[in-house]
Amino acid sequence: MVRLPSVPLCALLLCVAQVTAPFPAQLNAQTVAAGAVSADAAVDVAAQWLPYFQRSVTQLSAKTAAELAAITPENRQAVQQVWREELQEMLGLSPWPERTELQATTVGSLALEGVSVDRLHYQSRPGLYVAANLYKPTAEPPPGGWPAVLYVCGHAVVKDHGRLLGNKTGYQQHGLWLARHGVVCLIIDTVQLGEFHGQHHGTYQLGRWDWMSRGYTPAGVEAWNSIRAVDLLQSLPYVDGEKIGITGRSGGGAYSWFAAALDERIQVAVPVAGITDLQNHILDGCVEGHCDCMYFVNYFGWDYAKLAAL
Repeated sequence: MVRLPSVPLCALLLCVAQVTAPFPAQLNAQTVAAGAVSADAAVDVAAQWLPYFQRSVTQLSAKTAAELAAITPENRQAVQQVWREELQEMLGLSPWPERTELQATTVGSLALEGVSVDRLHYQSRPGLYVAANLYKPTAEPPPGGWPAVLYVCGHAVVKDHGRLLGNKTGYQQHGLWLARHGVVCLIIDTVQLGEFHGQHHGTYQLGRWDWMSRGYTPAGVEAWNSIRAVDLLQSLPYVDGEKIGITGRSGGGAYSWFAAALDERIQVAVPVAGITDLQNHILDGCVEGHCDCMYFVNYFGWDYAKLAAL
């Protein structure tokens, strides 16, 4: 289901989806350089919109703080379930897509000291390929299997003679370290910078304002790819499916927050950065230069502390 936000909130959503930059100077520079408006007009637009964004951020932050303060031990699980369903919808995943066959395929392996590395791909949806590297200890697994970590990537770009190797290779040292310390690690490519190349930068670069009208964000695709990666890890006979964690940095930090909030099979989440609050995103200008994949479509008027509460 696609829920259209109210008109006042739409402007705030556009800001969170990177239409704006810090007020007023950077916004003015971008709009004037693009030839969209004159310098005087850009200054006037920024001056008119800034108070609105300030009021909206203050209101939504206060609303979130009040909702968090109202949580008790008795209502915590019920509140979390409502918020989890809201997040699912804001990521464009309501109702849940069908869990189709993963069609996991290993295309090569590498033996290192104490570690083996499988190069593989799976399909999170039919035809939606996700390339991954699977790092595993070569020792016999303990009773019940090894614990596992899903590593979701930030915006590393790794190429070999112009050929994109996938951003998973930019974080391979983490997979090796985990496997050498008795933890299976699956590192998955992102849509934007994977071997199977797609787009994150709809509103950021490509003018795809229809993404928000459709309730679409690439953050939802990354969250779904992560959930299906947990399915893959749980299917491995040498993995303890009750001991799965997730981590990642920058964009991977954001996906760690999203996936762990949605999927209760993930027992531990260690995001490295990835989110901040509306004040920092909108009024301090953190949103500038951020990828679409860092944001849900904020139908329900959240500040990010609610995400952390899940």
